[in-house]
Amino acid sequence: MSNLKLEKRITAELDGIKKLAAFLPNGKANALLNKCAKIGAYARKGQALIEAPQGSLFPREVHAGDINTNEDIAARYVARRAIFEAMKSRKVSLEDAERFRVSQMHTQIHCIRREIQDKQLPWVLCDEAVKRPGRRGYKRYWLIPKEDAV
Repeated sequence: MSNLKLEKRITAELDGIKKLAAFLPNGKANALLNKCAKIGAYARKGQALIEAPQGSLFPREVHAGDINTNEDIAARYVARRAIFEAMKSRKVSLEDAERFRVSQMHTQIHCIRREIQDKQLPWVLCDEAVKRPGRRGYKRYWLIPKEDAV
């Protein structure tokens, strides 16, 4: 049991507010009482989180994108290489993420861009914005040889 009595302190303050609600017109008083009830519910949930045993409420789940093993690191490297090779011959976008088995395509593009700069590879990473009606915009990426970029 925790020494922090969050629910008790909030409930005491809410009781004071509820007493003041008696001096308001009915509609405003009811609206205030409803808000107080919601705050009280949040306080109960907060107190339950405080008193819960450590790690019991939200056990850590392992997701496919977590890097915990050498296999995960190798899979990311293979995916980045596949994206790099594909960009040499065609345009790729977020829509290709599933094909390359990556959850965050923009992260892979960033890593490729950084690798081109750091290793001074003979490629230029190009991009274009794509906007379609009723859809959020995204970018397409492709590579061109540096000598063609001039």
